[in-house]
Amino acid sequence: MRRPGSGKPGDGREDYLEAAERLWQNMAGRRMHITGGVGAYADDEKFGDDYALPNDAYLETCAAIAAAFFHRNMNLALGQAKYVDELERALFNGVLAGASLSGDRYFYENPSSPVPSAVVGSGTRALVALRCLRR
Repeated sequence: MRRPGSGKPGDGREDYLEAAERLWQNMAGRRMHITGGVGAYADDEKFGDDYALPNDAYLETCAAIAAAFFHRNMNLALGQAKYVDELERALFNGVLAGASLSGDRYFYENPSSPVPSAVVGSGTRALVALRCLRR
């Protein structure tokens, strides 16, 4: 059963869905790297202006997880393959690439060009996110 005001087709809140589509188009078309990474700048962990896509961009692993959820939810709402294409790109290049081979550590950022990056924390967060995507 759908919740009132969920923004899904037919619930009377198509304006939410239209806004989500505009945000997705802006992110995927103007603020996302070819690898699917998002988040150009480490300071404030944010997007840059349209087409600000530096090679040493921040491209945080957590942002890849969030983008993957966004892609998934847009696909569930609208059923278009373009969202799954971007979900796949985010998973392979941002989420899985951010986890260590042993699975117990992760890279905080995934820049396009090699820069020193600390391996921190636990890879559990990425693995939990992958499990959540399967639901």
